[in-house]
Amino acid sequence: MNVIICGSSTQIEQIKRCLRTDITVCDSFDATKDDSTVTDSVFQDAVYIADEEQATFLKKMNIPDSSIIRYDWFPQTYFENPIEGFSDKHNALMLGMSHSQCAIDIEELSRLSGDDYCYFKESAQSLDLFLHKRFFEKLVQEHAESVHNLKRVIIEIPYYIFNYDLSLFGEFAYTKLNYFELVKDYHHLMEKPEAKRKINTFKQYWDICEKAIYEQPKPRKLPGYLIPAKRVYHIYKAMRNDDKVWREEYKKTIRENVNIWEALIADIRNNCPCAELFILVMPFNPAFRISHKAQVEQCRKTFYSCLGNIEGLTVIDEFDFVKKSSLFQDHCHLNENGGKKYTEHLAKGPLS
Repeated sequence: MNVIICGSSTQIEQIKRCLRTDITVCDSFDATKDDSTVTDSVFQDAVYIADEEQATFLKKMNIPDSSIIRYDWFPQTYFENPIEGFSDKHNALMLGMSHSQCAIDIEELSRLSGDDYCYFKESAQSLDLFLHKRFFEKLVQEHAESVHNLKRVIIEIPYYIFNYDLSLFGEFAYTKLNYFELVKDYHHLMEKPEAKRKINTFKQYWDICEKAIYEQPKPRKLPGYLIPAKRVYHIYKAMRNDDKVWREEYKKTIRENVNIWEALIADIRNNCPCAELFILVMPFNPAFRISHKAQVEQCRKTFYSCLGNIEGLTVIDEFDFVKKSSLFQDHCHLNENGGKKYTEHLAKGPLS
């Protein structure tokens, strides 16, 4: 594949650092400059890496859309692989979402478990049941014997999980295309005609880059005197949260997810015959729980109705466990201090 990078000198260097080592850049230029032209040195079958501004000028040079990789379409998409790092040393698996990803220190949980369990955490932002099932299948394909020997499987899911399908969540789904590409299944996204071009562009982007061109910015540390104000702001945001998964009911999604859930449990039982099975509902901010009481109760009811009576399943429901908003960074994620306390609680309490 012939790759041409378009942008300023700074953009070109940034993009080069993100390309796979086996990708050769055959040309680079700033398409916005008056003297920019497509010369004979530019190959007919080349792909152009460009943002919106550069792409506008490329089109004036008669470069077709299909040859332009718009990396700026994916500013929040990272090349995260939730199952990377799993090995035969692990005998306990945690499947989860961002709640466990940011809060549970899996190495500390393993340390506090002594010699009994060495945990691997397959937790990532916004994973739905469909992706949990696909990633578990991928784990089995790549590490069948190690998965067979697992002693414990924990599935961290929130009350709204049966009402949630990432592939149906509009523009937000495009920020997580790496998940769908990893499992080679875009679920309902491919049913949308307008999504096909973005998905095809992302596949090209994925094929030539080893990391995302846009890196996640590191959070700035606030001075001490602003921390109380930040906590008040987080409480306000938690109370004003308006996520659709709590507010609306998607009956078709719920029905589909019940089938996916039953299939996931069957897969775990078949491939991890000796594993204890746990469901973990992580704590949510008390400010959110109070302000969204009706929505929470409806989702809780749906959750337990869909969960079913699974023999040998232990449910650890700690949605109401943490009483202090100061231990949260938002409406549903524990902060660093909250995560430390909760990891220790899990190891010495429900998972001991």
